[in-house]
Amino acid sequence: MDGRQRVVTFASECAAQEWRAVLDIAGPAKALVALTDQPASQRITRTVRDQVLRHVDRLTGVQEGTRRTYRGMASYALRRSRRHDYRHSYP
Repeated sequence: MDGRQRVVTFASECAAQEWRAVLDIAGPAKALVALTDQPASQRITRTVRDQVLRHVDRLTGVQEGTRRTYRGMASYALRRSRRHDYRHSYP
């Protein structure tokens, strides 16, 4: 589309498959427009803290000690930035 990749998170696998069908049929530009037209009630809202911890929990190839270290680093950085309660909508 504009040379950039986009990352989109869906509430369910079914929702992701539906969007993929729209993407395959309509192409990226129209699919993204359709995605942004979703009602807010269908979007996932997470705090930055929740999203970071979710990412750390899903890392593969790392031991639990590494996850604990990453969680501690994230908590420290988020406390310093005071943005841990900032909410972002994920379609």
